[in-house]
Amino acid sequence: MLDNPRAVSALIGSVLFENSLINNVMDVQPEHIPGAEGAVWGAMLALSMRGVPINGLSIAGELGEQYHERARAILSAAVNGTPAVGNIEQYAEQVLDAFERRQAIVYAEELVRGANDMSEDIGTSKANIAGRLLRGGKRSQEFSAEELAERDLPQVEAWAADPLEDGHVRGLSTGLNAIDTITDGLWPSFFIVAGRTSMGKTALGTQLSVNISATAPVYYVGLEHPPIVYWRRMVGQMSGIAYRSVKRGLRPDELRQWKRAGDILRKRRFAIYNGSRSLPLVMAAITRAYHRWGELGLVVVDNLGHLKSGDERIIDELNTVSLRMLEQSQRLNTTIMGLHQINRGVESRDNKRPQMSDLRDSGHLEQNADLIGLLYRDEYYNENTDSPNVMECAIAKNREDGTLGIATMFMNKHTGGITDVRLNY
Repeated sequence: MLDNPRAVSALIGSVLFENSLINNVMDVQPEHIPGAEGAVWGAMLALSMRGVPINGLSIAGELGEQYHERARAILSAAVNGTPAVGNIEQYAEQVLDAFERRQAIVYAEELVRGANDMSEDIGTSKANIAGRLLRGGKRSQEFSAEELAERDLPQVEAWAADPLEDGHVRGLSTGLNAIDTITDGLWPSFFIVAGRTSMGKTALGTQLSVNISATAPVYYVGLEHPPIVYWRRMVGQMSGIAYRSVKRGLRPDELRQWKRAGDILRKRRFAIYNGSRSLPLVMAAITRAYHRWGELGLVVVDNLGHLKSGDERIIDELNTVSLRMLEQSQRLNTTIMGLHQINRGVESRDNKRPQMSDLRDSGHLEQNADLIGLLYRDEYYNENTDSPNVMECAIAKNREDGTLGIATMFMNKHTGGITDVRLNY
């Protein structure tokens, strides 16, 4: 059935159960849903855009005179008949698929009428219908050579007119020249940072959050620690004061320094998520942050292994998680950096620097990531190392322009601060 009422009802019901999920299906518009259901969905979208809770009462107020017995029945059926809110994007796909099929039938009927009209040029009629079919697909991401050329040349000419000076990048600067030199800053991508325990994954995630939040919004999905722990790590990185010292009690001058750093960070567009580990709900939270700020410079997920997609096998779960992260980074035009644990096989090798094949549990991560950084600290394995406080981030995959290399940075073991230049601690 082309209207697919079950998918429409499940879509509405999912949002009634969990309002934030509507951010994941904003591409479904009222005109995609026929009848009174389309009016109900339009009211829900309008409420969401104003930040009003979506429920039966607010929908009734939004619909006004359109809130009649049919609308009440739609909401009642949606609440009672929704099988699983975690499948909301599948419901949305089914709704859009039904819309596109109805549109195809409309175009086919127009083509038949054009073919029967001897006064109309059949070639023109066919071309018009074909063009509308290709452009009308709400999920279509096809671009002609002409469209791509029109997108490309102005940007290339602008870059040519403004050549980069040393130390500058085209992408979003990480604040760490060692990484920027290899990646040309951050471009919209799915970036996996992987390493063994205690290599500094979280430290790098929080440091980049601190650096980038100075110029762009940052959303930190913290699934390993309470949010206050992440906050204190970031303030510690900004202030140069170790978290352990905070717990033991700061001197008056240190307390002033801590407050100054906290005051700077609190004014930035920055938030830490610490809710459900369900993949759909995490994705909805990220999308909600994007709509709140209108953009996202960086999303950090700490860590990928904690996300639950509903797949029974962990290899399938990581594949689903990584694909969704890749899609989300493209949809929101941002960098999603997923922190991930390297498997223990590296411990049995003489050379303990990780390789992409060490990515824990799934080769899908290597396949789906745009950018992969592998962390290593020789000090962890060798107390007498010649490189104390040194962190290596080997860029082992770079889908943007293929540039690879090892970013060498300095990490303060006490504060977790990561910089390009060795500081006197």
